[in-house]
Amino acid sequence: MAPKIISTILCLAFAFPAFAAQPAPLHYDPNPELVQGYKYHKPKITGDIDNFADEKVVVLYRGINFVKEKFTRNERRTFIANEQVGQPMFCSAAYELAKLDYDCDNFNKLMKKAIKVSNLVNALDNDESITINGMDFSNYRFAFQHLYSNNCQGFFNQLNNPSGEYEDVFEDLPFEKNPHLSFSYKSKHPFKYAGGVKNFGTDSALLPKYDLTGMPRYPILGKFFGVILDEAAVEELQPLNVVKAHNNRELKLSTHFRNDIKSEREISIAGYVPEESVVFEMPFVVPNFVGDYKPYYNLKYGLTKARYNSFSKFFKDQNSIGEARLAKEKKLINGIIEASYQDNNLVYKNCLVPKITKLFDDSLAQIDTTIGKLNLNFTID
Repeated sequence: MAPKIISTILCLAFAFPAFAAQPAPLHYDPNPELVQGYKYHKPKITGDIDNFADEKVVVLYRGINFVKEKFTRNERRTFIANEQVGQPMFCSAAYELAKLDYDCDNFNKLMKKAIKVSNLVNALDNDESITINGMDFSNYRFAFQHLYSNNCQGFFNQLNNPSGEYEDVFEDLPFEKNPHLSFSYKSKHPFKYAGGVKNFGTDSALLPKYDLTGMPRYPILGKFFGVILDEAAVEELQPLNVVKAHNNRELKLSTHFRNDIKSEREISIAGYVPEESVVFEMPFVVPNFVGDYKPYYNLKYGLTKARYNSFSKFFKDQNSIGEARLAKEKKLINGIIEASYQDNNLVYKNCLVPKITKLFDDSLAQIDTTIGKLNLNFTID
């Protein structure tokens, strides 16, 4: 990605100054909260949203976890340190066709490949219907998305080796990586992706991996993005509203309570998102439990002192091992994203979902943008 280093906490975290606390072992990622003089700053939109004044817009959210199969340690650190606001987003297939790593900033080459991917996927919106496994699709694009949204592993199997009833849909595609950029118009599920608590199929999510001192080996698990699309961007990108397609019976999403894909409110975009649309990013950071409770943990994580002490005691317990520790990490992450209940101190408002939603609502209201008024019913014409 771009070499421009942001002047926020990410700069401090990866400049490797002296730690205020004892240094973490070398195989641990740098921890921003251990940097000398660290101060918490509330998230803010750093992109130029004045571009969208008096426009009809929709805000979409995206989360990326640094899954071990896709990000090396160096790629992860570079991606964290570099700023993606004001830079285009590219799908994995674009990097594949360009033969570039995820930390590359050759945007010209990537854009050419991303446009190719976009055109190929959107061309599946043809007039040819197809029946697969007894289900009728009015065009190939819906069949393509149906498999992706419901069965990621089956989708990538088809990209690698088109076969069976899906062969006609996949046979002419020149890439094997993901051509989609998945978004949601609700922030909860993108945060879950960034925090590593969604199902990643055969990939291994990056989780904190707390040691017995309460220190996370991986304090930054992913990144979360906010994107603004106006009507011109929607026309250019042809995003597919997957829930709308489900409601129109163009494809079918799982609604089972243990695998409720419909609840993710997915908006699928093929290939790329232009730079002017990418207006917000934040690292998904988890707290450390070394030492006493930090007062800013209330504002940053919605974490009370009582909950801090409870998690701290658990992670420092030598008898807490294996699956129990993993489950506790996920409980912590889910609590940072959205509180399970409201307390008297209204700490739940500092959890990520209400905090970031309010940030966008307030910021766009200040420039008289008609937030959310862009019709979310867009689908394939």
